[in-house]
Amino acid sequence: MELAIEKLSEGVFGYYFVDHDAQIIFWPEIVKSWELMLYVRGVVDKSHMRYALEAQYWKHCALFPNMRALPGQAVNCLQDFISYAYSDLIMSQTSVFCFDLDELSNMLSVVDRVKDNIEKVNEYSVCIVGMRFNPIRVKFINFCGQPGARLDSNQRLYDSYGENKSKPILIRILNVALFNSPRIYSESIEGVLVDDSLVIPMWKNFIDQITSKWNSVLLFSTVMLGVDISFLAVPGVDDPSIQIKPATTTVIYLSTLCAMGSLVISLYKLIISMSRSLFGVEGLAIMLSLPFALLVWGMMFFVIGLSIFIFHTTDIVELGVVIPIWAAVLLLMMWPVLVAGNFHVSVVAASVWAGFKSWKDIVQCMVTTRGQ
Repeated sequence: MELAIEKLSEGVFGYYFVDHDAQIIFWPEIVKSWELMLYVRGVVDKSHMRYALEAQYWKHCALFPNMRALPGQAVNCLQDFISYAYSDLIMSQTSVFCFDLDELSNMLSVVDRVKDNIEKVNEYSVCIVGMRFNPIRVKFINFCGQPGARLDSNQRLYDSYGENKSKPILIRILNVALFNSPRIYSESIEGVLVDDSLVIPMWKNFIDQITSKWNSVLLFSTVMLGVDISFLAVPGVDDPSIQIKPATTTVIYLSTLCAMGSLVISLYKLIISMSRSLFGVEGLAIMLSLPFALLVWGMMFFVIGLSIFIFHTTDIVELGVVIPIWAAVLLLMMWPVLVAGNFHVSVVAASVWAGFKSWKDIVQCMVTTRGQ
């Protein structure tokens, strides 16, 4: 048995008892602490609370490791836990353990070295085991032994009251302006935020995917910026002697600005801080959508500028050749976008034909009624 005392202020002391046999901390009076329960909601069962008290016990051992013998049972338990977590990560993509294989491999090697000091007084080994003794914490957070325990990292234990909440009008406008990318990213972010807790392995994979996409966008933005600058250098497009710029020049300016914005934002790597912005997760989703959306806007402005330039500088005969080809190219460019949005031409044609037949039947019915 051990008593830990800490002076909080003048005449005020905090304390707790440490039971080394039961491996818990306790008080001889009723204590309510949200922090003691590791900020986990819904803890009501005593067997569940014990995990929290045991986790605090090992935290105490890590903070005060002096004059303690390293218990062999704890070392063996820690080694078994790491081995099980290692195998679980190999076999499952939704493991509840917040480590990767490299981290677990390094932890196993450290535990192997610590085993030489079992039942010996060694403050360093005790501190290592106390800091790395995560089995109890993992059990507590995932409601081990409780009804509805979390078995997968993406399994939610609490109701999400804000799922059906209407989005602010600004968010909805930006979602349309950014080609629905914020909604897609928001759903992806919600997938790695389970019960307001970040699933570290899934978050790392998400960041790796974002980095890969941004590298591709960075390349295309650089090319788009070069194309815009080259197009402005074409004689007659951006004449410095003309004070009022033509529509082609204005649109290419907009394309250049969008490409430059996409290029600059793609260079940002510190994106986690955006999650604390005005709209939280929505703000992060919008920020992640900007490089791609600005690149698309830049391409669209360039297409508009090129179209204006072609149609204003081409005679009637050449337009007869250019317009069909231009329409075919535009249709082929829009086809993947329409298919991705589940907008199929065959479905639209069938709907139009069905509407036409319905209208024809209505007209025939009206004619028949009037004739009678």
